Amino acid sequence: MVRTVCAFANDLLNLNGGYVVIGIDTDETGQPILPPIGLGDADLDRIQREVRGQCNRISPSYQPLLFPEVYQDRRVLVIWAPGGDNRPYEAPSRSGGRSYHVRHGSETVEAVGALRSQLFDQAARVPFDDRRSLSASVDRISERLVREFLADVRSGIGRDIVLDRDSVYSNMRLVSPLNAHQAARNFALLFFVDDPDEIFPGARIEIAQFADDAGGNLIEERTIRGPLHYQIRQTLTYLNSLGDILFEKTPGRAEIDRTVTYPYEAIREAVVNAVYHRSYENMEPTKIYMYPDRMEIISYPGPVHGIELHHLASEGAVPPIPARNRKIGEFLKELGLAEARGTGLPRMRRRMSENGSPEPLFDFDDGRTYFRVVLPAHPRYRTLHALRESALMWATGDRRRSLDHLLRAAQDQPGSGALAGQIIEYAASLDDIDLAKMTFQRFETVPDKTEASQPYLRFAAAMLSIGEGREARQALSRVPPTSRHSDLVEAAILSKRTKDYTEAHRIFESIYPQVSDDPRAVQEFAQTKLALARAARSPNPTKKRLNVQAAELLRRAIQLTDDPVRKAWCWFDLARTLTWLREPSADIENAYLQAISLKQDEQRFRDAYRQWRNQT
Repeated sequence: MVRTVCAFANDLLNLNGGYVVIGIDTDETGQPILPPIGLGDADLDRIQREVRGQCNRISPSYQPLLFPEVYQDRRVLVIWAPGGDNRPYEAPSRSGGRSYHVRHGSETVEAVGALRSQLFDQAARVPFDDRRSLSASVDRISERLVREFLADVRSGIGRDIVLDRDSVYSNMRLVSPLNAHQAARNFALLFFVDDPDEIFPGARIEIAQFADDAGGNLIEERTIRGPLHYQIRQTLTYLNSLGDILFEKTPGRAEIDRTVTYPYEAIREAVVNAVYHRSYENMEPTKIYMYPDRMEIISYPGPVHGIELHHLASEGAVPPIPARNRKIGEFLKELGLAEARGTGLPRMRRRMSENGSPEPLFDFDDGRTYFRVVLPAHPRYRTLHALRESALMWATGDRRRSLDHLLRAAQDQPGSGALAGQIIEYAASLDDIDLAKMTFQRFETVPDKTEASQPYLRFAAAMLSIGEGREARQALSRVPPTSRHSDLVEAAILSKRTKDYTEAHRIFESIYPQVSDDPRAVQEFAQTKLALARAARSPNPTKKRLNVQAAELLRRAIQLTDDPVRKAWCWFDLARTLTWLREPSADIENAYLQAISLKQDEQRFRDAYRQWRNQT
């Protein structure tokens, strides 16, 4: 334990140390065995005295912070060993002498050879964010912001702040002794001061939106100030609110599902990385420039030495070099905004790829004066923009103009299934069935299609709305293969509406593991099983099996949904299914009463309930 604490205190990679937990065993792979063994009736005060006594063997003097906790109803002791101010530290070695120790992966090892040289080189430099400030007093730290942070991370320390502010600041290592008084650390001034850019002039984010690359046509600009984590959250909220540029993934709107201009997760990683890895000794603010075809996130200066451009390529890997800001990373990790494990760039690439977007670009100049992340807009941005503009016109009542707007966009992008599908849906809503049919027939002849299943599904829905079940079935039989679960759910529901219950059941069976948390899909799957059960001859083992499975699905849909109407119909179908299965009368009555209480205007529920009572 002492050697591990020593290694965390040496903090070779500037990750702000680590934790040792006493009372939880591990398996051969190092993973925790839960529930924990715990410390039972052991004397925690005695254990803490022993830990402190053993840590006195570390030189120079170093003491970790000890926190008795209760985890899964078992007492454990958490030892937090943050990076020390007086590195390097040494402790007794296994051979009997004394040596320096560092963390190497998941192990504590002696620092010898290159590791020892790296430790001494790193120990000579205290990161800027962990240095004591000589220009701002401890009084600049806001107790309100500290309380909000502790509540946000669900820390028990927050309960003590009213009683003893100084001990809370000390436990959080927000302050450090300086001569006869306490000095605030720089990271504390970045997180817990209302206007940190008054102390660090570059501690803000500037956002500018341009109409073109020339930069002369500025549409809008905004400056985000405040504590670092407030800046991140406000920036993400603001970027996400720019409806003309950012589109959220909206359930039920297949034409924009997974085809946002910029994936929110990619923006989040880029913004967090810019705030985390920049230098706050630099007076340039973090900048976000938004163009019609890309977004640029720029921080100052460039990456620390040891990171080269080839490390940032898709096939490269960022080496585990010490972080520029260990404490900023630690606090962002506590808030769930960062992982501090070097996963940001791979996650950004993955989210862009999953969205069908071009790969993000990373660059910096030879002098490392800046670092830039470029997120290219999705290639279907014009399609998304046309859909957005059309939806706005439709919502404001200008429906014919909305449809004309889509028709013009489709002339430039005839292979867009999203545009063709929306035209068919809007045309059917305006009773322009001829236009819906013509759009569908034209789309079938286009060689290169995207989102090809959309027009088939929208056309089948339009035909069902006018009672043309045969044409709907024909369209569904020609739906191109798709891996989009939302489209497959829609195809299954439409097959069910055409009374092709066998096909609907086949589709639901194939995708249920992926849509088992979607209450609409679960309810429709249950209704499909009930329809097949009604069609089966009685008595028949298959009939009973389908009813039993339907009852399980209906119970799951009830748990998943917040929609009172959907929940009411699930209760009603469950009541009838339980009746057929001859379940206890109390369960059946409860299901009927739940349905009636949720949808009191549904006479069908009351009639069925009365009929069941009379029969009972």
